[in-house]
Amino acid sequence: MKRLIPVFIIIIFSTLTSTYLLAATVLGEVKITEDGTCINIAGHPKPYKVISNSAEVSNALSKLRNGDFISGQGRHHLGSQSIVLNSIDYVGLKKILGHWVSKDQITYYFKDYENLHLSAPILNAPNKWTYRISPGLNDNWSVIFLDENSVKIGELDFKTPVENAPLQLQIILYDQEGEARFNQTIQLMKKPSTLATSI
Repeated sequence: MKRLIPVFIIIIFSTLTSTYLLAATVLGEVKITEDGTCINIAGHPKPYKVISNSAEVSNALSKLRNGDFISGQGRHHLGSQSIVLNSIDYVGLKKILGHWVSKDQITYYFKDYENLHLSAPILNAPNKWTYRISPGLNDNWSVIFLDENSVKIGELDFKTPVENAPLQLQIILYDQEGEARFNQTIQLMKKPSTLATSI
């Protein structure tokens, strides 16, 4: 009987590990299907269906679109080709990529999901920032901008344009203490991709 106990434990452990993987960082591209939100993970031929583990995660998932990027913490369920998503660390919004222009003619070039270049006639060279977007309250997204000398935090609010009008984005920056007092609002309008030039 003593020899059967460790064998029994090994069988149970093998069964569990064949169905679940340990909790880990989830990285992938969002794919919206009839069955709900899925994530394409590099190296896996089929997308994983996302199962939300909280109301906050469900709200964030509902705002994502095809082609967006997501990074979060979750658990793979190999048996049902799904991921139980516990939290979202940050996202990449496909619609933010490209060139935007402010009312004072400063060009904001969101090069990818991490790098932002600012260009204006008065600047000899582009100001280079890094940024990261995370789930925010309601329909907005939280954002943090960083360069060598400063950190700015705030919200992103995409405005639904009228038909055939350019997409609009409002960046609301908080004060330096990060309190919920608005310090600066930047209104941006997206440039058509055919007119955009690299910075």
